[in-house]
Amino acid sequence: MRLYPILSRGLMPLALFWMRRPKQRAAGWAESLAQRRGHLPEFNQAPIWVHAASVGEVNSAAALVGALARDWPAFPLLLTAFTPTGMERWKAVAPPGARVAALPLDHPEWVQRAVQEVRPRAVLIVETEIWPNWLLALHRQGCPVLCLSARMRASTQRAWTRWLGARLLWEIFSPLRWVGAQTAADAARFRALGAEQVAVQGSLKWDLQWPEVDSLRQDFEHLLSGRSFWLGMSTHPGEEELLLQAHQDLRQRWPDHLLVLAPRHPRRAEELLQLCAPAGLSVKQRSRAGGPEAADVWLVDTLGEAFALMQCAPQVFMGGSLVPVGGHNLLEPVAADCAVLVGPHTQNAADVAEALEEASGLRRVSDAASLAQALAEGLENPAGLLTRCAQARTVLEAGRGALPRALQAVSAVLDAPQGPLSLD
Repeated sequence: MRLYPILSRGLMPLALFWMRRPKQRAAGWAESLAQRRGHLPEFNQAPIWVHAASVGEVNSAAALVGALARDWPAFPLLLTAFTPTGMERWKAVAPPGARVAALPLDHPEWVQRAVQEVRPRAVLIVETEIWPNWLLALHRQGCPVLCLSARMRASTQRAWTRWLGARLLWEIFSPLRWVGAQTAADAARFRALGAEQVAVQGSLKWDLQWPEVDSLRQDFEHLLSGRSFWLGMSTHPGEEELLLQAHQDLRQRWPDHLLVLAPRHPRRAEELLQLCAPAGLSVKQRSRAGGPEAADVWLVDTLGEAFALMQCAPQVFMGGSLVPVGGHNLLEPVAADCAVLVGPHTQNAADVAEALEEASGLRRVSDAASLAQALAEGLENPAGLLTRCAQARTVLEAGRGALPRALQAVSAVLDAPQGPLSLD
């Protein structure tokens, strides 16, 4: 039962060493080393602590945080993420006065220091990033913890059961004040791990607060004017090669067609430049040259521009789905009125993908050849793309409602912190 705290003490110095390595330092990990040891911002009053692991989870939490700032202005906000890109995204969407920080590493003393210094009024974890020592420290402090828009894979449940054991799992999950699961299957897995106050809330992704990007969208429209193009968004290693192959197939029929490639991690720009060279594709980088001009591939290696870019794109392939990453948020391109294509790996948002596919608002592909074929069909039938966008938009509107249920749970905790939650 106590093996995890022992291992975490031994492994965390190695994690700090990894963050100091040149590649990770360039990605921003080393900038938050003090916070990783538990030295978080100071508050004069107990804050509401909202944690979201990375960019996708932060996007899901943006509307929630806006509502917290609006409905409970007396409480300061501490917004944490695990990844540097997540912290950057928090800074872009945070309400005025909110403090952004890195989540401390799960060393028992470091998380205890953070909890004692911050003394949060409540902790809201979005989409379930569970760190045992951190949760145990919050429970000892008597801080109510809510998991909102929570999801859990069956493989994660099995791994935790195997490595943590029933007793430690009960210590971690039974004190949770409320778990708002995305689906009934997620709820069952949380109950199996010991959580008692569990309900099906739905996903906050359906209630995403879309950014106001009119000016940036107009810039993209100007840069892309006169070019037909498709967008590869949030792509991963092993996936870009397939997109480049599909693009070469398309260019046999549409020689001027452009691939706008926006990798999940912009720091991989140099790696992607090296991929394009053997294929004979000319590349321009957004971070260096501005627009695509006469390029075959436009590499958008910048942050914070995804939604504006999708608003300009007739067809978008959402990455992490041709490789076994699990996919990314499919509702963002739907809200931007893009025709969405994905690969077979969409388990990170399986319910969203299933709903879109049932409504014919989504097109699945399995490899470079099927991706090229699907893109070609879209180029030949623009009216069909508009129909698919409309069908996907209907699914989006029908799925909303997770945010009001989350705010109801938060209200119950802030108004009556000692009693159990009972929400319909």
